[in-house]
Amino acid sequence: MTQRVDRAQHEGLVRRLAAHPGTRAVPVELTPEGHHAVENAVEGLLTYEQGLIDVLSPQEQDELARLLTVLLRDLNDRAHHHT
Repeated sequence: MTQRVDRAQHEGLVRRLAAHPGTRAVPVELTPEGHHAVENAVEGLLTYEQGLIDVLSPQEQDELARLLTVLLRDLNDRAHHHT
């Protein structure tokens, strides 16, 4: 993780903040350039994902969304019952 943060800091995407006394954790925040990079990455991912489902008809896309909702709801229920 440290190497990734180091690389992101070197690229101007994040900056390290002052560590809290008594902890080894060092807070990190996105720079404006980092925010822009995240926005671009999310936009690219959403475009890619849309391309994956474009083969489906609108009705099939609706059905897929409904089925994924059922699966996610079940996963959420399982996670809460195991904690």
